[in-house]
Amino acid sequence: MNILINKEYRDKIQEYSLFFQEKEGIIHMNQLVLAGYLAKDPELTYTPNGHAKCIIRLAVDSDEKDGDTGEYKTDFIDVIAWRKEAENAGNHLLKGRFVVVDAKVKPRSYENSEGKRVYVTDIVANRIQYGPKPALQQA
Repeated sequence: MNILINKEYRDKIQEYSLFFQEKEGIIHMNQLVLAGYLAKDPELTYTPNGHAKCIIRLAVDSDEKDGDTGEYKTDFIDVIAWRKEAENAGNHLLKGRFVVVDAKVKPRSYENSEGKRVYVTDIVANRIQYGPKPALQQA
């Protein structure tokens, strides 16, 4: 399945991709742009300190084909939004909605209950742009 996006969202993706930071003549960049459909409703929660956290799962077309069917595979990618962006996503998005996410990759580690160091890579949203609502959500 190929996703066709309108010019507005294509322009936004290009605009986001121009963001970079230059140090000592070398471009250093930690930016990710994802465009896809919500695979399920967002999960909005609050930390003990009262900060909003929302996890959205995006269904994004892959460039890899399934060996059996020959169809393109779909990747499911979890994205974390915080504070106001999280509240907006949790209150306004539903499964099936098309979004464009400007995000960064955020590595972290923690010690699990067995005392072992666990390394995790999160995708953290900077900004979420909403596409048109699916026909069933138009009401």
